[in-house]
Amino acid sequence: MIKQKAIVLFSGGRDSSFVALLLDSLGYDVTLVTANAGISPNSWKTAAKPAKILGFPHELVKVEKYIYEEAAKIAEKDGFPLNAIKHIHLKVIEAIAHKYHKTHTTIADGTRRDDRTPRLTYPEMQSLEDRYKISYVAPLLGFGHKAVNHLSDVMFEYDKIWTGKKPTAEYEIELRLVLEKRKKGIVKKIFPKNHFHSVVTKVKKR
Repeated sequence: MIKQKAIVLFSGGRDSSFVALLLDSLGYDVTLVTANAGISPNSWKTAAKPAKILGFPHELVKVEKYIYEEAAKIAEKDGFPLNAIKHIHLKVIEAIAHKYHKTHTTIADGTRRDDRTPRLTYPEMQSLEDRYKISYVAPLLGFGHKAVNHLSDVMFEYDKIWTGKKPTAEYEIELRLVLEKRKKGIVKKIFPKNHFHSVVTKVKKR
C-alpha cells in the first residue's frame, strides 16, 4: 500500500502538534507547513523548534499580503477578529492546496469542536476537496476544549505565550500588525485580552 502524504498546517502549538502525531501514528507521511505573509517576517520561526522536536519536515509557505489587508477590513468592520481570521485560514488552505495537491493526498489542521474560528463549513471543505482532488481532515473536530487540554498535558510540555507579548506563528500576529497600521489603538479594542498561544517544547508521550 502506498503511504499517504499529509500536510499539517502548523503553528508550533498543542493542537497542530497533536494532529501531526495522530496522523503519523495512523501511517501518514507528515510534513508541517507554516504560512507567513512577510508582515512579521520572522514570526514563523517560532514553529521551527517545535517541528524539530516532533521530528517532522517543516516548510514555510509564503502567502500574499493582500490576504491580511482584506482580513483587516473585515475585522475593522465587524469590530471583532473572528471572521477575519477565518478569511485568512481559508485563503491559506487554498494556497497550500494549490501548492501541494499534486504531491500530497491530505491537508489537515488543528480545528477543535468548540473553536469559533477558524473553521471551515462543510461546503467549503467539499469545494476544496473537489477542486484539488485532496482530502481535508480536521481530526480534533470530535474533541472539545477540556479533552484537548487534558491530552495536550499528557503528551506535551509547552510554553504559554500571551498574545501581543511575543511574535508567534499564528495568523493573529500579522493581522494585528496590519490592523494597528490602519488604525492606531484598534487592536486593543477588538482582540481578547486574556488569550495565549502555546508553543510545544517537549514531547512526553507519542
